Order: sequence, then C-alpha cells, then structure tokens
Amino acid sequence: MSQINVLNRDSKTQYLNKSDSNEILDIESCVNWSSLAELCIKLSDEMEFNLNREICLSFCTESEIRDLNRNFRNKDSITDVLSFNFQELQDTGEIQPLGDIIICTTRAQEQAWELGYTLRRELIFLFAHGVLHLLGYDHETEEDAEKMFNLQKQVIKTYGILD
Repeated sequence: MSQINVLNRDSKTQYLNKSDSNEILDIESCVNWSSLAELCIKLSDEMEFNLNREICLSFCTESEIRDLNRNFRNKDSITDVLSFNFQELQDTGEIQPLGDIIICTTRAQEQAWELGYTLRRELIFLFAHGVLHLLGYDHETEEDAEKMFNLQKQVIKTYGILD
C-alpha cells in the first residue's frame, strides 16, 4: 500500500478550481493521493511496486521549481512537475521511499485554464505523470512517450476524469 506525504511549500493552500467559477479547491486534500498512486501502480503492471511505498508530494512556487529544474536538470525554466527517484528498493516488509513528486501549483493552474480543464484534473494528471516516472517510465523516445502518455490517460480516465 502506498503512503503519500503531502507537503505544501506554496504560500497558498486554496486555488480557484476553474477559470469561470468561484469553486475553491484545497490542493492538499482535493484528491485521495494514496488511492491515485495505487491506481497508477496497478494499471502499470509494476507488481514489484505492490510493496509498501512512500511518496512525498510537494506543492511549490514557480521560483522554487525553476531553481530545482535548473539545479537538477540544467534547464533554467519553470516546469509543471518534477519527480526524483530514490535508490533501488528491496522487499523488507517496511514502508520504503519510492521518490518525490513536486508540482508547481501556479503553473498547473495556468495549464488547466489554458486547456479548459479544472485545476483538480490537472493536479491528477501531473501526479499520475510523476508516479509513472517514479515507476521507471519516460518520454524520451516516441515509443516510450506513447506508452507513458497512454497509460497516464488510462489512469485519469479510470480515476473518473473524463476529457
């Protein structure tokens, strides 16, 4: 079972969910992050990850994610999500860290509204993207990208988000 530790390093906890409504979204509790991580693992067929896993999910500002992107990826730009894997894990029966997922809340909101989505949908999409990276998926080649993005779409659809 996955354990998700949510850390909000953003100065805000609540955002507008849609550009054309007054619905307020609490970014830390708007999704059952643990069940979403479990769904990613289940649909990815990564059975070795069915052990006790811990993911740290952080929400951050544009300046923080830009610093992280520059320091760890040599890209001096704001991005929506970053993921950082931990070392290879072994089945000890205890909860072990899988990695960190860091989402830039402001960038997520901008992207959601540009695409006509809710912020909640975009956070689900970005979190699933991060979990799949932690499971070893990437999008460096066309074939890998197709596999990862199809799986990501399957996760959000199964979670009940319809585009």
